[in-house]
Amino acid sequence: MSLDQLLDICAADGLELADLLQGRVVRPVGAGGMAPTRPRCRANNVDHDAIRAALQAALVDGRSVSEVAKELRVDLSTLLRVDRDLYVAVRNAAADRRAQEEERRHLAAIDQVENMARALVHQRKRLTHRNVRSLGNGSFMPSGVEAAVFGVMRFGLGDRSARLPATATRLGPRYIRRIHEAIARLRAEAEGDQLQLHLDPG
Repeated sequence: MSLDQLLDICAADGLELADLLQGRVVRPVGAGGMAPTRPRCRANNVDHDAIRAALQAALVDGRSVSEVAKELRVDLSTLLRVDRDLYVAVRNAAADRRAQEEERRHLAAIDQVENMARALVHQRKRLTHRNVRSLGNGSFMPSGVEAAVFGVMRFGLGDRSARLPATATRLGPRYIRRIHEAIARLRAEAEGDQLQLHLDPG
């Protein structure tokens, strides 16, 4: 056995090289009479003040609890254990931001589709996805909010060839009302300008 191997054994078992060479080896006894194979890792101390400060800062700069945990290299349960009230406040603030962003996207989609429909009506074209593409705005993703709004708007205007997309059921009554308000505006404008809505009555 080489000297390097002997040194490795001494380092692993906490022995002195002289004792090992002379046969005076006594292995330390651990729990259950078994010799421990490796030293136990010491748990890192959690800085409660740093966690509270980070959670308070997250309320100001709009970070989520996941981002705070990643920054501090701790798990979410640690944040919750250190300060439940701050944790819940940061989590709720993030949920509010997501709801506001969703509302912004939905209202923007309704405005966009209403303007596209208005342009098609004035061009005396049917409200179809193909004609929407002719406006130069591209097409709607089938699972997108715009496609759901467009389907509801066509159906509400009386186009029975339009099928309500499954995603329309997830819009919610508030946004459905906004779409019906847009439909009423389109009908009023078409009647005022003596324009015909090119629809398939079924």
